Amino acid sequence: MHLYLKVTYNFHKRNMKKLFAKTYIIAGALLLIVFQSSCLKNFDEEKQNEENKLINDYIKANGFTDENKLPTGIYLKFYNDTTLTDSAKPVTGNTVLLSFTGLYTDGEIYETTDPELGTSLFSDHYFVYGPMRLKMGKILYGVDTTLRFFSPGDSGTMVIPSNYAWYDYRPVVYHIKLHEVIENDSLYEESVFKSFFDSSNFSKTKIIAQYTSTKAAYPKDLYYQFSHDSVDSLAKTPINVAINDSLMIDLTARFAENYYGNAIGRIFFPLSNYPSQFKYRYGNGSMFPIVPAIDSAIKHMAVGDELEICGQSWWGYGDEGFNDSYYNIIAVPAYTSVHYKIRLLGHRKSDIWTYAE
Repeated sequence: MHLYLKVTYNFHKRNMKKLFAKTYIIAGALLLIVFQSSCLKNFDEEKQNEENKLINDYIKANGFTDENKLPTGIYLKFYNDTTLTDSAKPVTGNTVLLSFTGLYTDGEIYETTDPELGTSLFSDHYFVYGPMRLKMGKILYGVDTTLRFFSPGDSGTMVIPSNYAWYDYRPVVYHIKLHEVIENDSLYEESVFKSFFDSSNFSKTKIIAQYTSTKAAYPKDLYYQFSHDSVDSLAKTPINVAINDSLMIDLTARFAENYYGNAIGRIFFPLSNYPSQFKYRYGNGSMFPIVPAIDSAIKHMAVGDELEICGQSWWGYGDEGFNDSYYNIIAVPAYTSVHYKIRLLGHRKSDIWTYAE
């Protein structure tokens, strides 16, 4: 997904200058440079004319008028009565909760938060569909500047020239709905987690661990519950686990949320072809999706137990979230509470495996 990447330089022009602007210390170098500059200028003008035609064809075919053109040259058309949603608009530093689809003017979709559309278009999906939280000032420049005309509840379409997008002479289109403007991420997370917790089967009396950092506000607790086919083994003798012991687990990881149609929370692991069962070494917090919360739960489990845990983001990915640089996506947004279901399948200590029956 591309929307959260803020483009700060002109990719195309930089590459073209590398291609054309070679300097030779020979006779006639000045003439060569003048010739190359002329070629570059002609190329730019030709590509810009092609882009302008793409924009004009799209806005005519989709009912845009000159009234929809902003001073930036971006076109914006709302689909709701904005007088009914005229409230605080997002500014730099705010977090926005968005649903969006990004496409080219020929209709080719390259990113979306829509789960039905996304799963039908992208078979190997490593993206958590549904409304996404993004930080103003750190998203695609054309979207960022245009979102500042939106209020919560507004839906609209932006037609963005490439000089506000990818600098490749391909204008882009975004269909966007702004759900919320978030001024305080921590307070927002607390409200989302409380809503999830209150509607779940978790109990405030079942606390498996507490967070001790001075950065953490209430609540600091990691809560647990055992699945229906497991005995509450916190009263039994758990495995004797130590750092670097090998463990085999079956894991489902969700956002701890129940809003915008996600009654049980969206799954962020496993996705696509990832297996839910895997081995890892206890205490190895650098391996996605392992976090301290999982290790905190494992040490209270016996092989064969299935345990659910939930807690706020300091038990998961904190105030930075987790960005998957390989797939170029936000796997877990910052300030996201987590909900894990863990089944302990095996434990190896001193090269001797103990497996669940």
